Amino acid sequence: MYQPEVLLDEEGYKKFENDLEEFEEWLEVTVGKWVEFSGTVNSVKPHFRKIKFGSKEALNFPGFLISFKEGYLDRVFFQDHIFVTVSRKTQQNLKFACGDEVEFKARLRTDRERIVLERIRYVEFLHKEKGDSPTLSQALVAKNTGKELDCQPEKCMMCENGCLLDVVDKTDRSSNVRRHLFCLMGIENPEECVYHLAKKIEKERVWKYSSEEDGL
Repeated sequence: MYQPEVLLDEEGYKKFENDLEEFEEWLEVTVGKWVEFSGTVNSVKPHFRKIKFGSKEALNFPGFLISFKEGYLDRVFFQDHIFVTVSRKTQQNLKFACGDEVEFKARLRTDRERIVLERIRYVEFLHKEKGDSPTLSQALVAKNTGKELDCQPEKCMMCENGCLLDVVDKTDRSSNVRRHLFCLMGIENPEECVYHLAKKIEKERVWKYSSEEDGL
């Protein structure tokens, strides 16, 4: 029979409890206030919200959602995902991209156990990546051709073409919010997706071609 393994001794567990209590107290007094943040961008994806009212529904595109795997909140290291919402205009002007090291001020809120920073200001790039950043036109195309998934396969969660979709049902007086996945590539069945396989084959083809060129 399976026996759970204790990963922390008593002293370690008490420290964990104390740290968690301190963080919850800090979070309680910080929600709704301005904080300083710094970190490295993990992903930049369109931020879509699906609004349902009875039989009618609309897919809104208020801006972009930037994720960080970790970062500093008011100079305290936070080792968990942090999300930042920015408007279309902000992304157009600042062109956030994966690998960018940034710092800014923002207002902090929570969304179903997620820390979300919004209304960012005083943005400073400590390092700017040379790679492409998501554009407004790309996001608008994805809005019209992408597919909503009512499941959340791990490979889709980790894919650069998979983004979270907030589904807000306003049929009743109290809005019911669910979280689905949205495939920017428009793949309806995740089991039939060959995006990563095709990407791997292309990468191997380029590597083979480069090796042959070097051998000439």
